[in-house]
Amino acid sequence: MVILSAVPLAFFVFKLAKMFYLYRNRVKATLTQTLASALAGLSLSHTIAKAILYGFVTKNLPFSGPRKWWRARYSGTRFSLPGKKD
Repeated sequence: MVILSAVPLAFFVFKLAKMFYLYRNRVKATLTQTLASALAGLSLSHTIAKAILYGFVTKNLPFSGPRKWWRARYSGTRFSLPGKKD
């Protein structure tokens, strides 16, 4: 079991080290900001994974896209650019 866990753990450690290096040296973020970005990335990954798993298991939960997208999709209108005149 340890052998199977070694590769994902190595990738996680590499990703964490890369993130700390980039945020500290390139972005010039503080340690608190770097930790906050790690937490935000982790919560975003968790939310996406949960949505994917719910999509596999359930059929009655719709994808909730942006309201503008749903209105355009179901009202028969097209998207328009802000400066474009029809």
